[in-house]
Amino acid sequence: MLLDWYVFLSQLSAVLNGPLGSLSGEAGLPVVSAFLLGMVGAVSPCQLSANLATIAYLSRQGRDLDRAVAGIGAYLAGKVIIYSTLGLVALLFGLTVVSSASVPFFAIARKAMGPSLLLAGILMLGMVRLPVSFGDGLSRRLTRKAGKSGSRGAFFLGMGFSLAFCPTLFVLFFGLLLPMSMRSAGGITFPGFFALGTAMPLVILAPLVSLGILGGQGLAGKAHRVDRALRLAMGAIFILLGLNETLIYWFS
Repeated sequence: MLLDWYVFLSQLSAVLNGPLGSLSGEAGLPVVSAFLLGMVGAVSPCQLSANLATIAYLSRQGRDLDRAVAGIGAYLAGKVIIYSTLGLVALLFGLTVVSSASVPFFAIARKAMGPSLLLAGILMLGMVRLPVSFGDGLSRRLTRKAGKSGSRGAFFLGMGFSLAFCPTLFVLFFGLLLPMSMRSAGGITFPGFFALGTAMPLVILAPLVSLGILGGQGLAGKAHRVDRALRLAMGAIFILLGLNETLIYWFS
């Protein structure tokens, strides 16, 4: 029975990982994986709220596409700076530990991948709810600098919201992205691409709101319904991938 389950999960994992691996390899862009992982992070509760709040913030400027685009660019810059800085500090610390001690880091990181995927999937499905978050204090201080509108405010919003880590986003960034960054050439750029992925809902929706194509009223409710469906789907996929990784690297 266990062997049949292992074979099933292996086949499913190959189907799910195949297109991504092929795309990354053929395009020569392993950062695609980091970007897509960021898009998964976009459905975490803290990022959904951040993107909706920023859309509301940018919509105060009226129907002005140029200002909306400038605000989006400033917001993205703030996010990329914070995530890249956090990633750089964590990677330097990790590399220092690996170089100064006989730590089989890559073997440990590979074994940790399965449990990390499982934990991320469980959190996405809401099977376990952890009433904790990280960086809220500093996040609030930076977002207070945003003011009423403008690119400068959007920049501070991007920085502030990036420092608020709910459990799901924490696992995705520190448990999955950073170990992947340490194993890959050019991994130092992964946190920046992850940041861009988390802001994709804003990049898509904010211009539509500014042009009046999409009304701001009711957007939050629609976004929450779509978010719930996406989180359920991604949670199930992460759990299956996590089970497969755990069976391969813990019991094979």
